[in-house]
Amino acid sequence: MARDNRVHDLGFGVMVYPGLNLATSYAQPFWDSPLLPWLFVIAGMLTGIVAAGLYCSPLTKTVDECRRIMGEVHGVASWLPMLKLLVLFCFIGHGGTLNPFAFYDVFTGVLAPWLWGGVILIGIIIPLLLGFYVGRLRAAKNWPRVIGVSTLSFILMLIGASLFMRYTIMAVVH
Repeated sequence: MARDNRVHDLGFGVMVYPGLNLATSYAQPFWDSPLLPWLFVIAGMLTGIVAAGLYCSPLTKTVDECRRIMGEVHGVASWLPMLKLLVLFCFIGHGGTLNPFAFYDVFTGVLAPWLWGGVILIGIIIPLLLGFYVGRLRAAKNWPRVIGVSTLSFILMLIGASLFMRYTIMAVVH
């Protein structure tokens, strides 16, 4: 039992470390926000949930096992991107008060396509719409299509909400 707690503590530390490291870096005022560690925690949780969903593929599991895992993963993956979106906008708004030029770059400047197209559209909006579609497929008991659409949704979340978000935050420096 104690071993499991240490593993969970280590996992939480790995999730929060990049955010704490950047938030305490005074080289970039845009990063100087108490919300940045939480943004990385949510991104780490979302990445873990998506990885669990991607682990379940017809190549490695049976359809019944995939159906059970996908149901559990979609339960969390439906509200976590919305929480991430809220924290992301709060973080960018807070960073904008410290560094208005970075705020401009992220929202309307050179990084705007990465934020709006990559993070928001590819990483959050499209996966949420696919999640609604998965709900309809689940009601129709079309399990192979549920698994396929869910896998696409998880891949988009991984690329958009995790990778593009990190790039957008880190690229503010340049």
